[in-house]
Amino acid sequence: MPTRITPFVALVILATAMLAGCGLIPTGSPSIDADDIADTAEDALKDEFDARYKVDCGDDEVALEEDEELDCTATNRSTDLEYDATVTITDVSGAKYEIEVELAEEANNADEVDPEEDDLSDDPSDSPDSDGVTVSAEDFAEVVVDGLAGALGYEPTDLECLSSEVEIFDGNVEYCFFTDEDGKERGVEATVDNFDDSTGSYEVYSEVVY
Repeated sequence: MPTRITPFVALVILATAMLAGCGLIPTGSPSIDADDIADTAEDALKDEFDARYKVDCGDDEVALEEDEELDCTATNRSTDLEYDATVTITDVSGAKYEIEVELAEEANNADEVDPEEDDLSDDPSDSPDSDGVTVSAEDFAEVVVDGLAGALGYEPTDLECLSSEVEIFDGNVEYCFFTDEDGKERGVEATVDNFDDSTGSYEVYSEVVY
């Protein structure tokens, strides 16, 4: 199940990235796709909070200059809470650039998202459908990868799931992510099915949802 992240107040996260295709940069100020800036911001948020965010900064070209600001939104993938985010290019040095990510204090859709909706009890046995059985995220990811391999024609090598441990009971949904062969991040909805508590065996139905 998704892991909930408590809303936070205007935290600033720094990240450093390399400008792709640096050998083709002309003289003067280069530009960069806003999508590339958003990808860097997503990585920074994941490193800081161990949670996946979808950052949207539009699709315009952005001047790669110090103090250039982008108005973005950052959506927590596990809670659907959406925050205003300001991404600022703070330093440019050759093919390297740094960004600063600042998130708003409150989510734009806090009134629409039930903060208890996806919360898990600290004790898995408190769940009416759970037998208290858990597996590590790594073990669960291996099952998901096996299931995806047939549909994709290859095994994703970097698939990660949100929870550090996954509860095993029929109908439990875990969200995982991987990078496809075109370099795009894909989201997977993995649902536990046919759990046999006498043997500990279970199946996972995995669907790429975007």
